[in-house]
Amino acid sequence: MANEIELTPSLNLKLRKAKTEYVSSENNISAEDMAENYALPISALKEIMKKEKWENERETYRQELLNDVRRKKDNLQTKATLNTLSQAVSLQNTIFKKVKEDIDAGRYIPTIKDFTEIAKITSPVQKGETGNINSNNKIIHINVDKPVEEMTYEEILAVESELDRKESNEY
Repeated sequence: MANEIELTPSLNLKLRKAKTEYVSSENNISAEDMAENYALPISALKEIMKKEKWENERETYRQELLNDVRRKKDNLQTKATLNTLSQAVSLQNTIFKKVKEDIDAGRYIPTIKDFTEIAKITSPVQKGETGNINSNNKIIHINVDKPVEEMTYEEILAVESELDRKESNEY
């Protein structure tokens, strides 16, 4: 079959184009359609497809595309989460400044209970700790050197990697 036809440069080029289309097509294009589209003998094409494992390459290609989409989705979710955290920190700073102004101006006199609650909230942050709830609803603590809004993208990815590492150690 395939060894009965001569693999000329022109035929070889057709086969490479056909393979590229077969592997990377979003549609499940059949061998018959490929043979017709590229004017190739169907029996020879099927033999070459089987010998070169085109179907396996198609599945690998699709899995890599799916993984790439998942990575992009995860990155977008991470960026959205970090944006939310950054906005929350900014809001928190604004509120703390306003409360401090009110205290300084005598418009607000905090109680011991207020200080206790503030200490509970700010103590972990002052130590550079932050937490993330993993899929088992357990809090994972990590240490960060600076506020999220001051981190570079690489530092954010490092924090994300540490969270992933700690979460995988929880299982």
